[in-house]
Amino acid sequence: TKDLATERLVANVAPFEGDSAFAWALAIDDPDISLQALTTATTAWARQDRAAAEAAINNPDIAPASRATLMNALTESLNQKND
Repeated sequence: TKDLATERLVANVAPFEGDSAFAWALAIDDPDISLQALTTATTAWARQDRAAAEAAINNPDIAPASRATLMNALTESLNQKND
């Protein structure tokens, strides 16, 4: 499906362009696939520009529960990086 193809695109782009990957992830219609792609994009983007990734999580198009999930994933990812 289009959503799965976009999720794969996000996974490939995220390590290099987290902001672009995040934008693509927002375009995914399926909420579960979108959240997974947003998590991938956010954690990669935070390694490139943490402040921008954190600001993007507060996008009003993202449900509050998803924002919490993304912030937790971002924090865990950064903690693993520092271990």
